[in-house]
Amino acid sequence: MPLLKRISTIVVAVLALPACSGSSDIAAAERAVARFHQQLNAQQFEAIYDEAAEELQRSDSKEQIASFLRIVTKKLGDVRSARKAQWNVTTSLTRTTVALVYETQFKEEVAREHFLYRVERDQAKLVSYNVQAKALVTK
Repeated sequence: MPLLKRISTIVVAVLALPACSGSSDIAAAERAVARFHQQLNAQQFEAIYDEAAEELQRSDSKEQIASFLRIVTKKLGDVRSARKAQWNVTTSLTRTTVALVYETQFKEEVAREHFLYRVERDQAKLVSYNVQAKALVTK
């Protein structure tokens, strides 16, 4: 095989790696969102905290995170369905993060959820969670 063709093949293979990695990282984060929703519905707030990334655990105490999630479920009810609306994958030399935005139907209303996950070895760890819903500010 001529040298130029071998170099071209290597370059194409290297450029394709992030694309493959990105889709598997998104899939890992999507699985983590499904698990988050299952745990939220089961009111396993401490488990959500325990399985989260160190960044989230350093941001607030287990009791503060559990209290926030308890308020979310009290005001919004159980998750009925969720649809991914946006996503973004950011990869650096030291880490990959996946940001996902979901339009989520809770029992009481539709909310917009923002998840940020750090993905390592096909495992997504929750770095931050934000939920926007009228019921959270008016009830």
